[in-house]
Amino acid sequence: MGRSAHSGPPRDLRRLGSPAATGLGQNAPVTLREAPLEERVTLPDGRPVSVRVGLAQDSYIPRGDLDTVVLELWDEERGEHLAGVSTILSPDDTAAGRALLREVVEGLRSGDLEASAGALERLADRWPPE
Repeated sequence: MGRSAHSGPPRDLRRLGSPAATGLGQNAPVTLREAPLEERVTLPDGRPVSVRVGLAQDSYIPRGDLDTVVLELWDEERGEHLAGVSTILSPDDTAAGRALLREVVEGLRSGDLEASAGALERLADRWPPE
């Protein structure tokens, strides 16, 4: 259901690096419902990957009815969805979403975390340290 793995990263990933994209700006969204948290990271093998924590994107369900927060990885060069897992977070858990994003980015950058759904699951199924 929803987005095809071949349709490329969500449009929001074009804003990567902007304060609004990471939720760190003065006018940052209050919840993950308004905007996902996103960051670009370079893996040890040199590939650029986008990390996204935000509401699941499903064209069959009205956005206002969605409450599932997902953690996703996108290969930017190929426009390919690498991994996606549901988290225990709710749309109001913005601070925890930021902590999860930081933890994933640091793990991917250092090579301690693989760019796979299996590796992400253990992080998505628990409350992130703040």
